[in-house]
Amino acid sequence: MDSMMAIEIKQTLEREFEIFLTAQDIRTLTFARLLDLSSQNDKDQSTSGAKQVQFEAAAGLKVLLRNFGEEKLVNKPVIYMPTAISNETGKTEAKQVTENIMFMLPGLEGSAGILEPLCRRLKIKACVLQLGTEHKNENCEQMVDRLYKLVTSILAPGSKFWLLAYSFGTVLALNLAAKLESQDITGTLFCLDGAPDFLQSLVNTLMNFENDFQLQNSLICKTIDIVSPNNEVTDTLMEKLSKIEDYDERIKYSINASPVQTDYSNEFIASIAKVCFDRMKVVINYDTTNVKKLKSQIVLMRPRETPPFVVCEDNYGLDKFSERPVTVHFLDGNHVSIVDDKNVADIVNNVIALSYGRNGKN
Repeated sequence: MDSMMAIEIKQTLEREFEIFLTAQDIRTLTFARLLDLSSQNDKDQSTSGAKQVQFEAAAGLKVLLRNFGEEKLVNKPVIYMPTAISNETGKTEAKQVTENIMFMLPGLEGSAGILEPLCRRLKIKACVLQLGTEHKNENCEQMVDRLYKLVTSILAPGSKFWLLAYSFGTVLALNLAAKLESQDITGTLFCLDGAPDFLQSLVNTLMNFENDFQLQNSLICKTIDIVSPNNEVTDTLMEKLSKIEDYDERIKYSINASPVQTDYSNEFIASIAKVCFDRMKVVINYDTTNVKKLKSQIVLMRPRETPPFVVCEDNYGLDKFSERPVTVHFLDGNHVSIVDDKNVADIVNNVIALSYGRNGKN
C-alpha cells in the first residue's frame, strides 16, 4: 500500500464512517479489525444519541416544571390564596363556602405558588387544589377522583363551578368538569395555555425521549436544577444515571451528588421526581378519542405564537371536549410568562362579571 492510497483510505474512513486512524494503523488494517472498529463506532454513536435525547428532554422540562413551592405546604390539599377581594392567605382547611369561589389547578409541579400573581388580581375567592407528593403511581382517574371529593366538599349545594387550570392542570380539569357535570353541576372552565392535544404536541416536540428510563432521568436532572440552581452536577449527571437501572437508586445517587441545600428534604426531592413522572405519563397516555363533551363554557387563554414545531389548532383541540364553541383569547408572551399576564385576570374577571349580570347578581 503506497502513501497516496493510505491517505485516500484514511480520508474515506473519516468522511464516510467517522473512524479516525493513524497512517501506521491504516497500513496494518485488516478486514476483521475494520469490522470491529465499525461496530464500536455504531455503539458509540448510539450512546451519544441517547445522551443527546436525554439532554433535549431535560431542556423541554424547563417549560413545564419550574417551582415546587414550600415543602411544608405542598401536601395541603387546598390553599386559599389572596385575591383582589379576599385576604385569606395560606388557609388550608377544606370547608364548605357560601360565596362564589374559583377552584384552580396548577401545572406539573402541582403547587399553588405558581398561581399567586394571577390570584391577587382576581375578583373572586380563590382556592388552589394541590396534588401533593404523597400519592404515588396515580393515573388520571385517581387524581381526578381526589380533586372531585375536595371540590364537592367545598362547593355550596346548587352552586355552579368556576375552574381555572394552567398547563398540565387543564388535563385534570377537563375530567373534573365532566365528573361534576355527571352530578348536574355545571359552570365555566378557564384553560390557561393548556389542553391535552397541545400538551402532547409540546411534549413530543420539546422532549425527544424514547422511553420511560430517559424521561425519568430528565425529571431527576430537572428536579435537581430546581432545588439546587446553578449547580455543576447535572451537566454530567445524565451520563451517570444511564448506568443505573433502578429509578429509586438513580434518585438516591442524584441527591447524594447534588450540592447541599436547606429548602427541601431528600424525601421531598425523591417524592416530587416520582409524582412528576406519574403526571407526565398522564399527558403522554391521555386518550382524546370518545371524550365526554361538556355543557359548561370553556375559555382558552393562550399565547399568540405557538412554540416552534408544535402542531395544534387555534383552540388546542378543545372543541372535542365542548358542546359549545370554545372562546379563545390570544395574549402576548409564552407558556411561562402567561401566568403573570394581567390580561388573564381581566378576562376571567369580565367573564365572572357578565355571568353575575345575567343572573341578576352583584
